[in-house]
Amino acid sequence: ALDKMGSWYAHQLTTTFSMSVAPAGASTTAYGDRGWTTFERRVSQLVKASDVTNWRTLADASVVRTVGPCGGGAYIEPPMHPRAFAAALARKTFTNGRSDCELVAGLYHDTLAGSLGHLDTLVYENCGWGDEEVARLAEALEWAREATKLVLQGNPRIGRRGYAALAAALRDSRAAPKLRLIRADYPTAELRA
Repeated sequence: ALDKMGSWYAHQLTTTFSMSVAPAGASTTAYGDRGWTTFERRVSQLVKASDVTNWRTLADASVVRTVGPCGGGAYIEPPMHPRAFAAALARKTFTNGRSDCELVAGLYHDTLAGSLGHLDTLVYENCGWGDEEVARLAEALEWAREATKLVLQGNPRIGRRGYAALAAALRDSRAAPKLRLIRADYPTAELRA
């Protein structure tokens, strides 16, 4: 069951409830400092839509949901490359120490490969992303083996630097080899790969 654990959180049709704020007076390691909760939150954001008109697929009472053209307000973060995730995870706390850290890093890699690897369309719309977020997405595109479309509309903070990082990644034949269409707000409504 552990090998499928990430799919419970990552699936587009599941809702993940994140209890990121402990009750007053609780003496526990902060949510963002724990390894397993970092994994759960990250995989819950891999492929879920950031749509302000529908039920949240990642619900966290501590995150204010806004309305407007960037309604997601960076609520959905871009996928992390497994090396970057493992490095971030190494700074987190685990009850079972190092052995859990290595296990969770492997689970993240497998979940990333399974989630991004089988989708035809990657939708990261209205996430409030800028250049840095698109650059992080670009690093993870080698796992998007079946993607033919990438939707980035509703992220007006993405500029030349972000699109340049995306273009550089796509020049590598391993990054989203079947990608043919990118829908974005800049510089035109549609960019053809």
